[in-house]
Amino acid sequence: MTFLTTKRISLSLILLACIAAGTLACTTGAAGRLAGRPTVVVTVRLKAVMESLDQWAASQASMTKLAQEFKSDDDTYTKELKPMEEKLKAMKDQPDSQEKRDLQEDFAQKMLNYQAWLRVTKARVEIERSLLLQNIYKSVKAEIKNMASAEGYDIVLVDDSQGELVIDPDSRLPRDAQILQQVASRRMLYANPELDITDDLITRMNNTWHSAGPAPAAAPADAAKPK
Repeated sequence: MTFLTTKRISLSLILLACIAAGTLACTTGAAGRLAGRPTVVVTVRLKAVMESLDQWAASQASMTKLAQEFKSDDDTYTKELKPMEEKLKAMKDQPDSQEKRDLQEDFAQKMLNYQAWLRVTKARVEIERSLLLQNIYKSVKAEIKNMASAEGYDIVLVDDSQGELVIDPDSRLPRDAQILQQVASRRMLYANPELDITDDLITRMNNTWHSAGPAPAAAPADAAKPK
């Protein structure tokens, strides 16, 4: 073994030792800060929190309004396309004519426009809903962090122990696989109800939501509307 090789190995070992020592020091420091008191653990029923938030109710109202706008546009398309379709059916057995060809081309173009609008609309609904859910989840995490800091909580766990395992008879997944899937997805078997801070979290989040005032309206999407 050459001197340079020996030197590289020695330097590598020293570097690894320093990293290990630093990691140990960090771990020891964290443990030291918690020494002398028990770790405070609380639980939250996340589904109950989200369904009880005024922010969630506002987001649902926003999505309902958006759906109503889209339905209005869809009705406009339908009123225009349905008579054309019925007229084409009535002309099915008639000889070819310029009127028939023009109607077929016009109907085909309007159907393409409608299908394009429908794709854009569905994509917008999915985007809007995903953003709303992300924002609510971020709000929950932020408030839990504030609450933990104020109350001295060390760990906040999601309590998913409640609720029975259910079977969907219409699912393509076998029934035993459905049960196993639900069992595998759960992370908690039991939690003392006294550890639950769900109601307090809901109250704090609703108060924060109302004190912040209404959120600014989202910018309209560029979906093509019927003309």
